[in-house]
Amino acid sequence: MTAEEYFEQLQRRVAQTLRELPPIIGEEVVHFAQDNFDRQSYNGDAWQKRKNPTKWGKRDEEGRALLVKTAKLRRSIRIGQVWEDKVRVVAGGADVPYAKAHNEGFSGTITQKCQSVHKARKERRTRWREGTLESFIKTYRNANL
Repeated sequence: MTAEEYFEQLQRRVAQTLRELPPIIGEEVVHFAQDNFDRQSYNGDAWQKRKNPTKWGKRDEEGRALLVKTAKLRRSIRIGQVWEDKVRVVAGGADVPYAKAHNEGFSGTITQKCQSVHKARKERRTRWREGTLESFIKTYRNANL
């Protein structure tokens, strides 16, 4: 084998490895994010504990892991798209509207469709309401109990 043949073979191997790398890296990123939920930390820095878990929740939630109630957010982390030279890992979706706020932060008001019960008629009516992200999350948690 000549030096040119060896160099061409080496280039083919490197090109093949680079094509196989993005999906592997994507899987590693997904596992890293899910391991953070298991460890309740990010890169070894522990998440802040709940100040008073029974203030808004039930007593049986005192020992529950942080950011995990239904595990929808954790399960929503996945590989979104793979290109030849990069990969996109996404989280959230229609069933996890709060994923972007958890990841990127949020300030402002939101409009939320919610149901209210009127005691006089005992019927449910749907209405639109504006509020803060905290009120949206509280209403979302209460609706999914």
